[in-house]
Amino acid sequence: MNIRQRWWAVLVVGLALLSIMPGGAQAQSDPGAGQAWLAFAIDGDIYILNPDSGALRRITTGDRIDTQPNWSPDGEWIVFAAVAYDGKQIFRVRTDGSLVQPLTGTEFRQVWDPVYSPDGEWITFTGVDLGRNPSLGHTSMDIYRMRPDGTDREAIVTTIGHDQYPVWWSPDSAQIAFFSDQGGQWALYRSWADGSRRERITDLTPIYSRPVLFPWSPDGEWIAFDSELNAAYNRDIYRVRAMGSVPQRLTDGPGTDQYPAWSPDGNWIAYLSSTPGRGIAGIYRVSANGSHVQQLVELPGSIIFPPSWSPDGAWIAFITYLQPPGAVSVYRVRPWGGEIEELATFRIENTGLLNTYRDGPQWSSLLGPNSGPNAPVAEWLQP
Repeated sequence: MNIRQRWWAVLVVGLALLSIMPGGAQAQSDPGAGQAWLAFAIDGDIYILNPDSGALRRITTGDRIDTQPNWSPDGEWIVFAAVAYDGKQIFRVRTDGSLVQPLTGTEFRQVWDPVYSPDGEWITFTGVDLGRNPSLGHTSMDIYRMRPDGTDREAIVTTIGHDQYPVWWSPDSAQIAFFSDQGGQWALYRSWADGSRRERITDLTPIYSRPVLFPWSPDGEWIAFDSELNAAYNRDIYRVRAMGSVPQRLTDGPGTDQYPAWSPDGNWIAYLSSTPGRGIAGIYRVSANGSHVQQLVELPGSIIFPPSWSPDGAWIAFITYLQPPGAVSVYRVRPWGGEIEELATFRIENTGLLNTYRDGPQWSSLLGPNSGPNAPVAEWLQP
């Protein structure tokens, strides 16, 4: 019996975004340098999508539940976490789908959020290694790093308690930021990439003030995060200096503001805002200093996944889930608002296979030279 029941997605790809070749085959544009692609996980598989051409490819399939995809900087690989028969592991897959490699084994009871460093030299992840500290059982989360091929793995942040996922890299790959209760108090920390010179950025006690996402600004000066620092059940967007400072509150609305994402130029932060009890969620942007807030998208009745900026700052992509009828859709919108473009829609029933904040979409600036449309095992989905 499969580890999950396969819910085959009925794919409805916007025909306006597809080039149709004679005979009904999909034209496959060359995804070379300068073309941005999206990666996301739906229904336990990893997909990549070219928003400009409409080309869509499923690059993993099988009995695993594949989640949390993250691009290598060169566009050749996607690393992801997966649930398989023998536990939870980290894998990587070529973007043509031709090779899937396990990077960790069964020594981990749990693994979360594998992320490439911006220079492509390391992959960090959070894991529970019972062999390293069996007395703590499943409650001790540590931060690890390894080379992209799985070698040189080491625990770089280990404490009696929780060193929480996700881990965020500084733009220069020199430091990481993470959330931890080391010392008995929840706080946002930073350290060098090897875990040394650990320093507290800001206190985040009590636990409900825990941030979900806390990305670095493109210039490395700031870290944005969402938190209930000022009041329980009223989550807002904040920023704090990476070297440590008093957090600056950027949003102050009645709803829940979360999932901040920096624009490539560092001038804006896109985020998700929802109003409890009204069933309304939307994408907003706030200027980096909090002086201006603008609504970009409002989709009543939808659950919206975190927004993601294209590398050139020209688009914001996001995923929605609408129930009923169980439609998961990929969209993009201009950062100043306007009409939204539907890129692809999946019909699924197993909502438990949707991760609300790390299953995408994530942009890549390019695909590598071995990942083009003529790659030998590429699975191009037809409209």
